[in-house]
Amino acid sequence: MEDNFYKMPVSFFENEKYKELTYVEKCMYCVLYARYELSQKTKKFTDELGAYVLYTVKGLMSYMNLSKPTVINGLKHLEECNLIFRKKTDGKADKIYIIEPETVRKSKGAMEIYPNIEMYLDEYEFEILSKIIVEISHKKRDSYKLNHETVSADRILKMLILLDTGDVVQVFNSIRQHEAIRNDFIYLLTSLYNFAINKEKGIEYTIV
Repeated sequence: MEDNFYKMPVSFFENEKYKELTYVEKCMYCVLYARYELSQKTKKFTDELGAYVLYTVKGLMSYMNLSKPTVINGLKHLEECNLIFRKKTDGKADKIYIIEPETVRKSKGAMEIYPNIEMYLDEYEFEILSKIIVEISHKKRDSYKLNHETVSADRILKMLILLDTGDVVQVFNSIRQHEAIRNDFIYLLTSLYNFAINKEKGIEYTIV
């Protein structure tokens, strides 16, 4: 009978951002990520923020043969590194949402997410897009009100990374004729976020 294997992100070794993670914490992320992939596949544990994992501290202690402080500190460290974020529930287990590790290319600068984007935007558009990327990536706020819902900065960043240069240009093309909303930080952020949501679902999205 063949065994199963957990996947370890290459970024854990190449990206300086994760150099402080212990091997136990990296393994903990791999265990959670495997559960996350299962949630994505079965769609059993999903909500407005996407797929999530339900795993108690006690469950991780038992499965990974770890002490309680190790698990608690490990989850906290993973959250500090923007690899997971947790949401309290009425039950014993928090909802744990998984964030993809940053590659070395993405960690060098937020604007490298969208190569050559400055060629397609005017000075003001480039400035407000840069402001959005910097503010979200540096977590100047924990969450934002988008579509009448509170969405974490981590979740927003995860979705913005799904976009490519062409997607961003398409968003700006759709709102350029509306000067009032073109100047609105939250409107643009919401438009980019909604575009990414639909791209993830494979749905064509038009800005209204």
